[in-house]
Amino acid sequence: MAGHTDSPLDAGARAALESGKPLVCVAPPAAWAVAPLFAGLRGSDVAGLRVLVLVPNVGAAADLARILHHIAGFEPVHASSGSPRASRLLAAGAVRTLIATPADAVRLIEQSALPMEQLPAVVLLGADALLAAGHGARLDTLLSEARNAQRIMVVADDAGPVREFLDRHARRAPVAALGRAPGAPGTAARYVTVDGDRRVAAARAVLDSLDPGATLLWEPAPDRIELWAAFGEDPTITIAGEPPAERRFDLALAADVPGAEMLARLAQHAGQVVILIRADQLPYLERLARPLRALRVPGVLDHERDRAHELRQAVRERIARGDVAAELLALAPLFDEFDPALVAAALARPAVPATSAAPALTAWVKVQVNLGRRDKVRPADLVGALLNGVGLPKDHVGRIEIRDTISEIDIRVESAPRAIEGLGQLSVRGRALSARAL
Repeated sequence: MAGHTDSPLDAGARAALESGKPLVCVAPPAAWAVAPLFAGLRGSDVAGLRVLVLVPNVGAAADLARILHHIAGFEPVHASSGSPRASRLLAAGAVRTLIATPADAVRLIEQSALPMEQLPAVVLLGADALLAAGHGARLDTLLSEARNAQRIMVVADDAGPVREFLDRHARRAPVAALGRAPGAPGTAARYVTVDGDRRVAAARAVLDSLDPGATLLWEPAPDRIELWAAFGEDPTITIAGEPPAERRFDLALAADVPGAEMLARLAQHAGQVVILIRADQLPYLERLARPLRALRVPGVLDHERDRAHELRQAVRERIARGDVAAELLALAPLFDEFDPALVAAALARPAVPATSAAPALTAWVKVQVNLGRRDKVRPADLVGALLNGVGLPKDHVGRIEIRDTISEIDIRVESAPRAIEGLGQLSVRGRALSARAL
């Protein structure tokens, strides 16, 4: 994997990458920010799995996969959203770069599908975020299994609680800066939480809601510029990866979370800044911007509700039209492997009549709360807290799994920050709640 001659990595970082030694990299928690790191990562011509990248969630995995498709030496890339397919691809030698959450990676090890001892490199993308989400024990397990792998830790800041982890797993590793660590927040901004595949629709909704004049649409990933082709036809919108010099805009709309320097520059060039982010990027943004407020864009939520209603109606009509016994018989083996709800979700796209546009699958975030079966908590208690206490719409609360000491709730990605903050202010059965994203 040849490095670029214009790489921002310093000589020490490049030497570590080329020699296979550990490296700590400070960068914003976004795929675009770490592209130079992967461009400089050494590789070989040996077939099979070469790089394991551990990420906080499947949204981050999808964003990174798009970046790696454009960097030589990483294909084929597989962004895992569940272990069964990943196991099959790994067994067939059809994966060179695997992107997975720590939970998925541990499951693959338990299935003897992930050959960690022979793995050349492990990258922790957002190591501090992974630790904050409670993945410390899983990361210790994975890194102990990959004892011979080059270890590359990407963090937003190498200070604080993450330092002990870095000392344990990347002791005395050189530190490369692909962005300044966030300091005291001082730039005003608003944000919209959105799944990566819905960025374009969310951007349209923001523009419709705010109706600005001159707009800078900041897109940091060159491979995504084509997504905004229709916006380029609007003479009031300028699409760029760098704010044009000597120009002033009414709105800077960032298509991804920026670094500290870029956020300051966007604020200098525009009257207001709105940032499209994944839910897991919010803690980083909170360290950059103040005041920071969520921008409620009803159009996005209304559109999603309409599509969800259309999907449910299509399924009702299909059931009403005739016998589905043959389909149930064909699907029965899958029900032994997966939760039936997951099978239904996978089939949701073709369930819409051919005359209708198939709705995109909804993005969910798994939120963990600190109460479980031992606290006599029931799913109805948590649903009530979310609907009545936090004020979430009913269709933004998904599957709830009650375990011994904790519970896990699927929350729509755009409502996850609100749910986590709101649950932290509530009590259930006399016990104070705390919540975090997994």
